[in-house]
Amino acid sequence: MTNLKNKKLPTISKIALKAFKPHCSEELSYFLAGLIYSDGCITQPGYVRIAFHVNEIAVAYCLIAVTYYLKAVIGYSTVTKDNNSLTARYTCKALAGLVKIASLISNKLKHNTKIHQLITWLTPKLSKKGHFCRATVNTPLALLNDD
Repeated sequence: MTNLKNKKLPTISKIALKAFKPHCSEELSYFLAGLIYSDGCITQPGYVRIAFHVNEIAVAYCLIAVTYYLKAVIGYSTVTKDNNSLTARYTCKALAGLVKIASLISNKLKHNTKIHQLITWLTPKLSKKGHFCRATVNTPLALLNDD
């Protein structure tokens, strides 16, 4: 066995790696599913909301940029921000945007509450309008039952 006290361990940089924007639709779908999992929800009327809450001003400007990036990529949405509490909210209510979001996040959500929100609120809204949502494929059977 070697003596670990005498070995010099490499230092870990205090500077965080630069984040990159998603380059393809697959990366965007996992990115969007992660945002919905962390700070987002699918509300009862079938809307998608992602809220960003931070405590530091520098981080707030980065997250506001993320909300505008989502608006540019998905479209059909609104971004509201509150400078006093350093929050930004991405909201998508338009049917075309919801169809795009549903097709991106289908089979990407892992948490049962988010899958349940997708199945109970967004999928019926899209199916009423004649759009097929692949969100129910590979979901746990317990979530499909309304018992």
